[in-house]
Amino acid sequence: MIISKAIRDEFVRLRNYGCWVGNFNSRKYNNPGIKNHPDWLIIKRNYAVIWVEVKIGKDKFTEGQKDFAQMVSWFEGMPHSKIYYRTVRNANEAKILAEMIMGKDL
Repeated sequence: MIISKAIRDEFVRLRNYGCWVGNFNSRKYNNPGIKNHPDWLIIKRNYAVIWVEVKIGKDKFTEGQKDFAQMVSWFEGMPHSKIYYRTVRNANEAKILAEMIMGKDL
């Protein structure tokens, strides 16, 4: 199974648990994407917001992506915040993150 498909499958299954799941990957055919925006946005019913950037192989963060991650991480550090930013590098990490999202860890 292609790594990106396995990662996608992990996040898409969160829809079965009441999450809103959106993909903003700019590499899809005819999708201009949003510059520096993470690949995935997941919103839980408790209004937790999880931004997920996928970096496979030698894929590196752009300066804009680093800035976005830093901004979101600032919000994550605030008391009672339900805003998170995570990076996933393979299907196993995606599975662990999906399980955290389904549970009460995020």
